[in-house]
Amino acid sequence: CLAATASGQCVVPWGNGTKSVSSVMLIANGVGFAIMSIILTTIGSAADYGTFGRWLLFAITIVCWGAQYASIALTTPSRWVLAMVLYIISFVSYSLVLVFYAAIFPRLARNTPHTRQLREKYENGEIPPEVYEQEESLEKNRIANIFSVHNNVGSIITLLLNLALLLPMANNPKVDNYVIVLVNSYWVVLGIWWFVFQEPRPGPELPKGENYLAIGWKQIWAALKTYKHLPYTFVYLFSSFLLADGLNTTGILISICQNEKLSFSFLQSTYLALAGTITSMISILAFWYTQKYWKIGTKKMFVVTTVVTILTPLWGMIGIWTDKIGFHNIWEFWAYSVVSGLFQMPYFGYS
Repeated sequence: CLAATASGQCVVPWGNGTKSVSSVMLIANGVGFAIMSIILTTIGSAADYGTFGRWLLFAITIVCWGAQYASIALTTPSRWVLAMVLYIISFVSYSLVLVFYAAIFPRLARNTPHTRQLREKYENGEIPPEVYEQEESLEKNRIANIFSVHNNVGSIITLLLNLALLLPMANNPKVDNYVIVLVNSYWVVLGIWWFVFQEPRPGPELPKGENYLAIGWKQIWAALKTYKHLPYTFVYLFSSFLLADGLNTTGILISICQNEKLSFSFLQSTYLALAGTITSMISILAFWYTQKYWKIGTKKMFVVTTVVTILTPLWGMIGIWTDKIGFHNIWEFWAYSVVSGLFQMPYFGYS
């Protein structure tokens, strides 16, 4: 891309010709999403039975760690196929890790001391159903927001670790590889203790005659047959899928535009990520205290984050017809990092 003899186009060999790096990244993400969908629908439900989920999370985490460490081998352009494979493995495994950790939140929220007291009062007729549902919903949001804040704190530390190598080793051609190994080691050192000290919380036994690979699809089919009785539930699920897919795709497209504009600079991307992470942490706390003080429902908070989520790709669409705005300028990526941190990141706490 940047060599003296380059054409200015970032391309890689593909079949009998070439394909742009941006196209290859879109293909890699599409393949990653397809693999992740198959895995979640096949064994996602199975994680609720016995100790299968615990060991599944451990296995996926090990795969992700291994793929990250393997990136140390990506030292020459000719290894772009290996880079693509490692990216897909890392993308799928990391996304699955987040899904399985997030699945713990509702269980935690239903078993906090506050929720247990509320449930006891509700069962004794001391509070109406509306109050119980509202308070339980607030407790779920509290757990999700605690996770998000701590996630951002960890992200800031990780990004500072990036800078600890990127700044003094700016002229080293392998500095990006070293950064990935460093931050992955940070995850290993802190993450391994979850599996060491995790309390055994086995789910119910797998029903007789079922197996882990088939039960997920059977549950999906059983759920689909109830759509006439739960029409609004399926409308929500379908809408949620479209919104989440749009959000993820938008983020990927913006990152591709950003990398092209910044020439794939780890250093500049780290600065942008810091801006987004810091504003995100501030925003999550502000959203949570606002909701808690005014007793605002989860749906209303979700709508606020959704509006900004929808406006972001609309802004990008303007760039189809003009080169002046629409993610064609570096300042727009700074603005996106700040705006998404302030209004879009709380989406994950309310979705």
